Amino acid sequence: MGIQAGLMTTSISNKSFRDITLTCNVIPANLSGMQKLANKVGSVIVNFNQQDMKDIRESLVAENEMVGYANPVLVNVETDGRYNNPIYNSDVTAFQAGTQVVQTMVENNTKLKQIVSVYTGNKLCKVASRLRNKGIEVLCPNHAEVVNYLTYFRQSHIHFLINVKKKYYKRLKMKLN
Repeated sequence: MGIQAGLMTTSISNKSFRDITLTCNVIPANLSGMQKLANKVGSVIVNFNQQDMKDIRESLVAENEMVGYANPVLVNVETDGRYNNPIYNSDVTAFQAGTQVVQTMVENNTKLKQIVSVYTGNKLCKVASRLRNKGIEVLCPNHAEVVNYLTYFRQSHIHFLINVKKKYYKRLKMKLN
């Protein structure tokens, strides 16, 4: 388990680790066994990190209550995302080239600037993409928690534009009347 925990923090894959052990004349572990162990260790690390971020968010709210803010659940944050491909090379849309995304949210209330949320998105599952294009709501069968970030972004953007248009038209009607 220690090896998998160490491999999770590096860019070395199970195969590369096996190659290193073979080079050192050490009998390597079975690749499928290493992958099963990586899945177990990965879920433990994910759960630990989610709990840690939850604790950070709760401590920020408690700190805001101690300071006496009117609404202590409001926390100053900043967010940034990174795509696996450059999004500016696409001919179709700005986000077509990005197939995977990692987005982090960092709190700005303290000097520590701790990460309070992380989102990962993936649209590489071809079966799920084809079904979504037909209008069928699916979660990727190989990645139960993965939601298509780009679809979510587009839907959120469209929803935002609709709300802006509604507010604009209401204001315009009020001005005309």
